[in-house]
Amino acid sequence: MNNIWSTRFLVLALLAGGCWPVAQAGAKTLIHPAYVDLGQRKPMCTDCHDEEPVKGVVPRIYNHTVYFGDNHRLEARRDPQVCNMCHKQKMCNDCHGIEIELKPSERDRTGNYRRMPHRGDYLSRHRIEGRLDPGSCYRCHGNPRRAKTCVRCHG
Repeated sequence: MNNIWSTRFLVLALLAGGCWPVAQAGAKTLIHPAYVDLGQRKPMCTDCHDEEPVKGVVPRIYNHTVYFGDNHRLEARRDPQVCNMCHKQKMCNDCHGIEIELKPSERDRTGNYRRMPHRGDYLSRHRIEGRLDPGSCYRCHGNPRRAKTCVRCHG
């Protein structure tokens, strides 16, 4: 609901005088509070949006930091076309479409997402794989009855 009001405000402000008045009036604070809270300079529309509205979002706004992989599913579900501006489906399939364990060094050679060595469908399959090959869990987690990662969900 909040996004609807923010969008309406932005459209009205743009009709009234373009992007610059929107940034000056603090609309970005309403629409993108996390960005403003970081102490960055006052943002302009063209920081994120191309001058040609047809193209949409500038790719640099989606800076893939080391933590981007933790929540990329939220962005991908919201609008997969944003991902498709730079990435092909093969990029998703490299992690989510495989059936073998990935070593952290092989999962993402850019180093952005080496913190999670499990494949994309790990949560739905770890019960099966843990029973088929318990040694694959023990290598990193030790005894599953004592491992913090198991106890957190399984008690």
